[in-house]
Amino acid sequence: MSNLIEGVSWQGYLCPLDSKPKLFETCFNCKHDVCDIPVLRSMGKPFPVYSNEYHVTELVGPPLIMKFKRENPYYMEPDNALFMMIGTAVHEKIDRENGSLTDFTKLHEYKIRYGLDPYTIVGTMDYVDFTSGLIQDYKCLGAWKTDDLRKKALNGTLNEDEYGLQLNGYRAWGFPEATQLRLHCIIRDYNGRTAGTYKLESQQMRINVPIVDNGYMDDLARTNIEESLKDVPRMCTPEQRWVNRKTGKFVRCASFCPVRTCPNYGGPQYNPEDVT
Repeated sequence: MSNLIEGVSWQGYLCPLDSKPKLFETCFNCKHDVCDIPVLRSMGKPFPVYSNEYHVTELVGPPLIMKFKRENPYYMEPDNALFMMIGTAVHEKIDRENGSLTDFTKLHEYKIRYGLDPYTIVGTMDYVDFTSGLIQDYKCLGAWKTDDLRKKALNGTLNEDEYGLQLNGYRAWGFPEATQLRLHCIIRDYNGRTAGTYKLESQQMRINVPIVDNGYMDDLARTNIEESLKDVPRMCTPEQRWVNRKTGKFVRCASFCPVRTCPNYGGPQYNPEDVT
């Protein structure tokens, strides 16, 4: 039985008025007409973190971020959380329209639970077809990231990306018999300009992900967990920092990373003790 670590999760937003952290309930009852309360409510809520229980998505990401998010309350700018809400809405719509179909060989939002002693790995596969052996993950992405994934698929480095590793994690820990892994990218900023810049033929793109050995995924999970338990985990790689190969800048470090104490973080700082 997992033990709940009280008070550890995404706790709220950074207020646009003073950049200070605010708990969700404080935001939802705010009298200032700055943010739209229904939108704030739909974007975020606290979620529990359990000791020795890890989500697939955190296991394939940087151990430094994993450690911070499991051991510290954190807060996000509302605009950054908006991207998460859009992705969640798309997933919920797909599940709602297809989840009630009676073909139980094709399932949406299929939950997995895997024992990697002494740890437990959990996650949710967007779509799995047990007959054809397909696992598919839906992603709402910008044109730049979609093009980046396509290039990695062409040059054989897609499994160095968190999205490629995520699908392999679902296979290793949820459906090891799967023979095909696929990203279904829905491009949220598709228009004439981005289509021309990134040579996009449609607002959707399917990208096949190479399969890696299940043992490799087990080793990766153990390594990242053990690294996250260190006092100071290793610094994120350029890939994990979302390096823009044209400019050399690190997109994640600019404002998207929750580890505000990292010396590479470039966004606004805040003092957790200022939370209200």
